[in-house]
Amino acid sequence: MANCTCCGKLFKPQNSIHKYCSKQCKWKSSNDKRSSAKRKSRECPGCGKDISGEYANKKYCSNACRRWVANGNTEMRKLNTHCARCGSEFLNLRAGKKYCSVTCKKMAGNDRNGPSYAERYQREREHRLAASKRYAQENPHVAQAAKRRRRAALSSNGEFRFSGKDWKRCMDRHGNRCVYCATKGPLTIDHVVPVCRGGTHGVGNIVPACARCNSSKRHRFITEWKLGKTVSMSAA
Repeated sequence: MANCTCCGKLFKPQNSIHKYCSKQCKWKSSNDKRSSAKRKSRECPGCGKDISGEYANKKYCSNACRRWVANGNTEMRKLNTHCARCGSEFLNLRAGKKYCSVTCKKMAGNDRNGPSYAERYQREREHRLAASKRYAQENPHVAQAAKRRRRAALSSNGEFRFSGKDWKRCMDRHGNRCVYCATKGPLTIDHVVPVCRGGTHGVGNIVPACARCNSSKRHRFITEWKLGKTVSMSAA
């Protein structure tokens, strides 16, 4: 016979390590141990934050504090910092965080890059065109390989005769407007089913489109383009 470690009741143990008379006593003793460990006064070594109410084995308040101490920093982390965009004070629980919210982060990006992509492109247009021209001159094999792949795709898909008269009739049928945005102006040939995905170069697969819509659609189907889905060439 032995006395229960929790309630002191006399019981018959089943083996030498049997300490409790019932499961309830075992659970109560375990909960008391965890509660006493939580009640111990503990501070995070990284920032000094009180973590007494956390579970017993927790040593740091966050992974940022764990990395801070692992990197050899002896001074405490400063949790209260100021936003780099609006200047307001906020609690920084993640090392390297500069902005108080996602809104401030986006606004800071707009301050650097401009409020819109169009304005940014106008500022960098000459530089981008020069870089593109320089790359094409230094790597002529890239454009040649692309042309060979397109010719091979047109040949395998079935290339039909498409004359200038066919193109004129196609534009007249759509009122000399882009079929996607209905704008007038210089129009380009767009394949409804992309050539790289099995489309043919024929009257039934060609529509007039402005350069902006054509370049935006790329090698996607219309539904994928409208829904904003990105399709890789390997998946296609």
